[in-house]
Formats: sequence, C-alpha cells, structure tokens
Amino acid sequence: MAEAMLWVAVLLPSLPLEVYARAWPAAAHARAFVVDSGGRDPRIVAGNAVASDAGVRPGMPLAAALALAPNLVRQPRDVDGETQALEQLATFALRFTSTTSLVPPAAFVAEIGGSLRLFGGRDALVARLARGVEVRGFAARLGIAPTPQAALAFARAGRADPVAVPHALAAALAPLSLAHFDLPEAARATLAAAGVRTFGEAECLPRAGLARRFGPIVVDALDYASGRRADPRVPFEPPPRFVAKLELPAPVHDVEALAFAVNRLVHELAAWLLARGLGALEMSLALAHERA
Repeated sequence: MAEAMLWVAVLLPSLPLEVYARAWPAAAHARAFVVDSGGRDPRIVAGNAVASDAGVRPGMPLAAALALAPNLVRQPRDVDGETQALEQLATFALRFTSTTSLVPPAAFVAEIGGSLRLFGGRDALVARLARGVEVRGFAARLGIAPTPQAALAFARAGRADPVAVPHALAAALAPLSLAHFDLPEAARATLAAAGVRTFGEAECLPRAGLARRFGPIVVDALDYASGRRADPRVPFEPPPRFVAKLELPAPVHDVEALAFAVNRLVHELAAWLLARGLGALEMSLALAHERA
C-alpha cells in the first residue's frame, strides 16, 4: 500500500546570525553580537537577544548600533556559510527520508510520509528532526503539510499545528497572507492593490484572468500549495566530499571553547557519512588565526 505524502518544511529565520553564533558555548551568548551587510555602509542584518535588548535592530546602520552597544561584537554576513549550513542540515535530514530539497536562502523541505513507520510515527520523527537541528546550533520553525509549498507557508506563518490530510488543506491555507508563498513581490503588490491579500482570496479569482495578468507563476503557486498539481522539487544530494568550516564570532582563549566548535563540525561530518553510507579512517582539522 502506498504511503500518503507528507512534507516537513524547516525554516531557519536566524541563519545569518547562527552560522557564527553556533560556534559559541551558551555562556558566551551574554555578549551583544550582530551580523552586518559589510561593504562601505554596513547595516545590521541580524542580532542576538543581547543586542536587541540594547536597542539594535535589523536595517540599522552599524555606526548607530555601535553607539547603542559600544562593546558590540560584529561579523560581516557570510552568504556562502549560510548555504553550506543549509546543505549540512539537509544532509542530516536524510537520515529520516530519502527526499530533501533546498529552498534558499534559509529553508529546506523533506518528504517524511514514507518514513513514519520507521521512526515511531509523525510526532516522534519530527521531534527527532527538530532536536537534531537544535543541537547543531540552529533555531527552526517547522511546518507540516501534504505539499511542500503548503508546509513552507505554514512554517513562514508560524503555524506549528500539522495539517496531515489533503482535505484539510484548503481551510488551513485560506487565511494565510500571500507573503508566505513563493510569489514575486510585484505580483503580490498588484494583488494587494486589488484587495487580494490572502490565499483564500486569490483562490476565488478566475484562473484564466490570473494567467493573463501574471503568467503561470501565481496559478502554479496556488495549485502547488493546494495539491491540485505535483510540485516539482529538485532532490538534494550531499556533496561527494566533505569539507566544512566554522567561523568563530570572536577570538577564543581556551581549549574548551575550541572543543565546542569542533564538536559542531564532527556532528556535521557524522551526518554526511551516514547520508553517503560511508565511514572515516582519519580526518584533518585546521585552525586558522584571524590575522593569518
């Protein structure tokens, strides 16, 4: 008997910050830390709770943030590091499923319907997945639905309750803002100007008119989310060779802090080995000084 499809979306809203902050043990998070855009006029991309308590906000010029928190620790945004972290988490998720797909810049989806019996049911599997993401230093929002687009929309909207059966999708999707779906900003703005702001309101519009005005992209998004059409997703495959790095947010002065960061990398290596069905006889670790 075929298993019904069920997707979990894993959204990482603080990914720019966590590619650095996860290298710190918990005690170090008492320091104000931000990631900025870099360049000639850097602006704050994300900050930890300590920075937020000091009044630092995303979009703020770095100079203004330093005026509020003179001891602020800052790093430039590492887009390559974010991509690598996303790939490593998708690799970890392959222990629960044979199908994951990246949704850049900060999410991935995994089809878990065929794996539920192997892991003690949906709740047990999702709990193990969420815990694995957490122990690797990332805070995630999860969405669960019979289609990947709906699961992503639920994660973006912060809906934690799973929608496990197709016939419940329409009612669950209807109140969601179109901002939670993969639509061009121009299309959302045009629809909003016409008073169409939710999935349910868009569903009520004539399909032919939507296609003439926007091309296939809006109709496709509605159909993919609702399950009327299969949503084509490119399966993620772990790279054939494991290479990973972990930037420290600030200099460290003791072995314990270094060991904490190295442990994160070892967990990522273990996930890659498991996904590839391999083992390791030896590995190399290089430590680089910031002034080298």
